[in-house]
Amino acid sequence: MTGSCAHVGAGIVLGLTIFRIRANQFQSIETLFPSPLDKMGGGPKVPYPKHVWSPAGGWYTQPSNWKANTAVFMGVILGITALTWKLSAEREIRYKMPEPGRFYPSRYWSQQIREHEAAQKANKTEEQ
Repeated sequence: MTGSCAHVGAGIVLGLTIFRIRANQFQSIETLFPSPLDKMGGGPKVPYPKHVWSPAGGWYTQPSNWKANTAVFMGVILGITALTWKLSAEREIRYKMPEPGRFYPSRYWSQQIREHEAAQKANKTEEQ
């Protein structure tokens, strides 16, 4: 229902614009229906000191290399996460091992569980 109302509203705006153009009164739709957002924002950009540095980027920041900065920072986050994951897996201690054949995600990275299951397989082959 909302989509159809939006289409009707857009059609009315388009119709008004076409009517204005045909009437040779080249006014934009913004002059017919001013938006309250046009009055917000406090006016034009104010002069600011260029020598001030801030970690957030300062006034009106839009660095040209933001995509490269984001990619580097994501790489740093992934690296820290991988190192933390590895350290956690090395220090993980299990007092109760998972049941054989049951899905247990920690089985793939926990050294203690892998050694336990390898020992169980060796015991099974020795018994046979």
